[in-house]
Amino acid sequence: MSMIEVSGLGMRFGGVVALESVSFAIGTNQHCCVIGPNGAGKSTFFKCLTGQLRPSDGDVRFKGRSIRGLHPHEIARMGIGIKTQVPNVFDGLTATENIQIALRRVCSGAKLSSRLDEILETMHVAEIRNKLVGKLAHGHRQLVELGMVVAQDPDLILLDEPAAGMTKPESTRLAVLIKELAKKHAVIVVEHDMHFVRLIGGRVTVFNRGEVLMDDHVDLVLSDQRVKNVYLGKQAT
Repeated sequence: MSMIEVSGLGMRFGGVVALESVSFAIGTNQHCCVIGPNGAGKSTFFKCLTGQLRPSDGDVRFKGRSIRGLHPHEIARMGIGIKTQVPNVFDGLTATENIQIALRRVCSGAKLSSRLDEILETMHVAEIRNKLVGKLAHGHRQLVELGMVVAQDPDLILLDEPAAGMTKPESTRLAVLIKELAKKHAVIVVEHDMHFVRLIGGRVTVFNRGEVLMDDHVDLVLSDQRVKNVYLGKQAT
């Protein structure tokens, strides 16, 4: 059984077709990057998976159960961790306190303390654990939020442009971290930074004009002439 399976997904905004008959699936402990030029439909696709948008057509099934039409909080409770582009953190609390809030939903006591230390180390934020998140650099804020997502031990992690605003060393470290997370979770990364996508490696799904243009290994995708044409602004053939 696929972790998440999308079939015949369509999304229209009035007369504008944002997604057209999209099919996609990912299994347990797999990772995939979703890429495409501006307006290709990748953000709309992400919002359909997370419940921010209700698809006009088709279905989205998580572990065999349809999640089409469910609210974001209902989808999250089913075991889907969601990280949006803008960090959704508590600026007035420390990095430790932010992650503790997420952990309290799933554990307590000694287990919470042990898991907290593990996440702080894994996310490379242990050294700033007692600093207010509102005073952290953007890269660290991104990692704190990712720690909050991971704290709830979701089966599937959805990341929307997680490397946005990060320095090259930060994005390189994040790519390694995502590959480690994929050993325990299914991970879908919506991204536009091709350097970051190459660092993550593995499978890449390319969107163009609301449809899936290509779905293959990163090396084949980034060397494909159709993909190059799309990113150069030429019509794919």
